[in-house]
Amino acid sequence: MADQSYLTVPHLDRKQLAALFGKIRIDQSTGCWNWTGGTGGLKPWVYGYMNTWRILGPKHRMCRVHRVMFAWLVQPLPRGVGAGIPNIDHLCDNRLCCNPSHLALVLPNVNLRRGNSIPARNARKTHCKRGHLLGPNKGTPSQPILRSCLVCGREYAAARRKAARQRLD
Repeated sequence: MADQSYLTVPHLDRKQLAALFGKIRIDQSTGCWNWTGGTGGLKPWVYGYMNTWRILGPKHRMCRVHRVMFAWLVQPLPRGVGAGIPNIDHLCDNRLCCNPSHLALVLPNVNLRRGNSIPARNARKTHCKRGHLLGPNKGTPSQPILRSCLVCGREYAAARRKAARQRLD
């Protein structure tokens, strides 16, 4: 019996392989294996999904294609969600890609920082909008503390004190 804490894919027969690879189109310029089957929604940023009950058994219904390919061709995947459980990162930034060489197993905070979201872009910043060097992030990866510019903070505090003194006079 397989370990239920990991997603594993057993041997696939010819019929299952034909069904799986029949919905994959290889992009020659990027090397991506683009999934042309169903997605998790109508939006273009959603991952490719497939029905896996014939492959993984009756308890499994829908699964992301890149997870199935990674578990089948690279290594078993840990199940669950959390700070210590690794995610699959698309190194090519193409969510429909299921090429195992374009996928990496990384921790969630690394996956977020590699992305292009607002927190990821802010984490990569080294200077404030006025060009001053930002201080280090003194929080933990799971609970970051907002970084602020010490020079701008001092200037702002001095301006507030000056305005408060002028109101008192």
